Amino acid sequence: MLLEGALFGLGSAVAGGISDLGGAVASRRVGSTRAPGVIVPTTALLIVAIFLASQASLPAEPIAFLGAMLSGLLGSLLYFAIYAALRAGPISIVIPIIFAYGGLTVLLSMLLLNEQPSTFNLIAALVATSGIVLSGVVLGGTSRVRIVGRGVAAALVAVVLAASISILATVVVRQTGWVPFAVVARVTNAISVVAVLLVLAERRRRRELDRGSPDALDATSVPLRQAGWRILLLLLVLAVLDVATVSLWLAGLQVGPTWLVALTGSFAPLVGILGGVTLFHERPRRLQWAGVAMVLGSGVLLAIG
Repeated sequence: MLLEGALFGLGSAVAGGISDLGGAVASRRVGSTRAPGVIVPTTALLIVAIFLASQASLPAEPIAFLGAMLSGLLGSLLYFAIYAALRAGPISIVIPIIFAYGGLTVLLSMLLLNEQPSTFNLIAALVATSGIVLSGVVLGGTSRVRIVGRGVAAALVAVVLAASISILATVVVRQTGWVPFAVVARVTNAISVVAVLLVLAERRRRRELDRGSPDALDATSVPLRQAGWRILLLLLVLAVLDVATVSLWLAGLQVGPTWLVALTGSFAPLVGILGGVTLFHERPRRLQWAGVAMVLGSGVLLAIG
């Protein structure tokens, strides 16, 4: 069970790391709300197809059904937080922070799920937490510590949401299986995301009308049209990667310890750092590199401990 959980976590990390790099490109081109507005409904359709093909049944217990729905609602907030972080950047910093949710998950799994990681694992979790602090702050000219920017703030929100969803998903998935959980959570997720986007679109339309813009009625769809077919294709590819990420992660929670699946998923920042430095030409500071190294090192320690 330990090996299976670790392998599922690693597979989820690879798919998630690649997806986040593509998400950074897409969110900067079409916005941090429109990107998930395309990706989330598409992933919902794909997961519904998997559900129908598997001939699984919806969760029978009302508590399990409501738990899956709540996870979907929290997932909506998580998507917006992640894409806001990716859009604001810096990529090589926010991606490691997002995927360091595993350190918090270790603590929550002990408190809420009665899992018992070793002392070695707990030390590694502490290293991860320290790494998050270092990678998320820089020293200003007056020697005062300050947050890198809105991207880091959004990434920290994503950490809390991802850890909370991990615990909630574990409880439901082990009762119902990952496919029934996934279809309820993702359909709820898609409905809530689309509802938020429709509200934002209506507010934007009214602002444009108040300004007397002749293009007001078409204001919400113009950015996607201007993005070009390559970005739209990228969004579809990201939807497939997202399904792979979620499916592997949930399958891991079903067969392995929550803390192990979450922490092996923290290898994803390796992809983010490589992409941030090579594709976006970002240059993290030495203190931030130290923090990132601690986050990555803690992932290794937790995986082998």
